[in-house]
Amino acid sequence: MDKITAFGLFLVAGALLIALPFIQPFLKNNQYYGLLIDEQVEALNLINPTPDARVRLVVFGYSGCVTVCPVQLNNLLSLDARLIDQSVEFVFVSLDPDNETESTLISKLALLGDRFVGVRPKNFAEAQSLALAYGGYAYLPQQQSEEIAHSSHLYVVTENWRSKLLYPTPNIDINLVEADIRRLMATL
Repeated sequence: MDKITAFGLFLVAGALLIALPFIQPFLKNNQYYGLLIDEQVEALNLINPTPDARVRLVVFGYSGCVTVCPVQLNNLLSLDARLIDQSVEFVFVSLDPDNETESTLISKLALLGDRFVGVRPKNFAEAQSLALAYGGYAYLPQQQSEEIAHSSHLYVVTENWRSKLLYPTPNIDINLVEADIRRLMATL
């Protein structure tokens, strides 16, 4: 592939990535606000799982993140309050297990609520593989940087580890996401 073609493909991919949150309403072919999918995903090794959870809302991030993680965690807190009557679990997969111990992760998530659980992979490579397995990404842009570049997707996963809904951006309408989850749970 020549340089001009590669550059053109790079520009198209970048434009699609930027446009995805805005084209979501045009992709509708169902009654859901989120992107309806149905694929088996890797089961996660949950720390202190909620025993009766029928649906899990899964995000990937790390404690030192100052960009998308605070927004996504705020979304989860809002959904936790709205879905108090539902069997829902909120899963935070650490992308920085080298700097986040299991006990630190547990104590931070406990501050958010009883239904918040964590996943701490063995190392960054395993965390990166999990993100990729879910359709996201995570990488270290520079050796000197403490930032981890990562996707900000919110995944709605059933108790048997089937990914059903995807929200590709943290800029979501909480009312519509709540309605999606209630609609999905009524079908389970």
